[in-house]
Amino acid sequence: MRRVGITLRMGEKVAKIERLTPAPRATTSPALLAAAAATSFATTSEADRPATLHPDAENGNGHTLDMFGDFVPNGPLVQATLESGKTLRAETLLYAVGRQGTTSALKLEKAGLEYDDRERLKVNGNYQTAKGHIYAVGDVIGFPALASTAMEQGRLAVCHAFGIPTMSIPELFPYGIYAIPEISMVGKTEDQLTAEGIPYEAGIAQYKELARGQLLGDETGMLKMLIHQQTGHILGVHAIGSGATELIHIGQAVMALGGTVEYFVNSVFNFPTLAEAYKVAALNGVNKLRHM
Repeated sequence: MRRVGITLRMGEKVAKIERLTPAPRATTSPALLAAAAATSFATTSEADRPATLHPDAENGNGHTLDMFGDFVPNGPLVQATLESGKTLRAETLLYAVGRQGTTSALKLEKAGLEYDDRERLKVNGNYQTAKGHIYAVGDVIGFPALASTAMEQGRLAVCHAFGIPTMSIPELFPYGIYAIPEISMVGKTEDQLTAEGIPYEAGIAQYKELARGQLLGDETGMLKMLIHQQTGHILGVHAIGSGATELIHIGQAVMALGGTVEYFVNSVFNFPTLAEAYKVAALNGVNKLRHM
């Protein structure tokens, strides 16, 4: 939203019109699953949640709500007309159709390269295309299409091109959504752990429990730590609130080094900081495990 100059705060009314039927939760991106799993939005009333209109849903008047037909300016507002005939008016319209590359403009077929229907290039583990002397990194090769991973992919590609030994990008990397509030995650989600049959417990820390959270006036922020029931290893960390995209790296480091919840239980954190959320979440999780 920020990339296109749109900023929304919690509580603002939003109407979502889905072009397709709702996707199963299993196909939803991990970052969005983290938002749903870690957020206190789940406790908001139905009336305060964004209205989502799907092609196969009917409103109170019995009209099927489907995709956009057209949209035009209407004074200070924008008016969108759906193919069902229903009209919606809003201050701002964001028409999100996903990512589509423009690789074709480069005429790469002249270099012997091919791209898929979204104009993404295929690469091997060293980021080489079908032509070994041509490398590709970043959004043009698809998932995860993050700035952070793209920079690391670029570094690894250059190292390979010059014969410098390197390691590959680790499977464990964070996701960040720079919204208000920030949302971030690393590792597994509760849905994934449940599907994989991995026993876990969730330790939760609310920002309002922290002195720093109270100083910031952040009463809705929270951090959730997913802990393996038997080994105590950290399986995932999810955060939403002030500084979430910074805070997530503490959990990432401990997970990458094979640490357990005991690290957070026995560590001393600066006071007052949001980092204390890790100790609070760890104690919350351990207490739950002891009373199972």
